[in-house]
Amino acid sequence: MATFVTSFEELAGREGEARGLVKDQSILVLSLLERRFGPPPPEVQQRVATLSSDELLALGEALFGFARMDEVSVWLQMRGTYAS
Repeated sequence: MATFVTSFEELAGREGEARGLVKDQSILVLSLLERRFGPPPPEVQQRVATLSSDELLALGEALFGFARMDEVSVWLQMRGTYAS
C-alpha cells in the first residue's frame, strides 16, 4: 500500500534534513578548530553552532588562513556574529 505524504510533511522532512546537515557542518568546523588550535572557547563554540550553512562553509574555508584562535573571533566579529 502506498503512503500519502502531504506537502507539509515533505517540507518538514526537508527542513529536518537541512538542520541535520548544518549541525554536522558545525561539528566538523569545531573539530577542525580544535585540531588546529586546541579547544575553542565556549563563546566561539556557541557562535559556530548558530551559523548558517553558508557561514559555516565560509568559516571552514577561512580556517586555512588563520594562524591563531583569536583570528577566528575576529572573523566572527567582522561579520557581526560574535560579541567579545
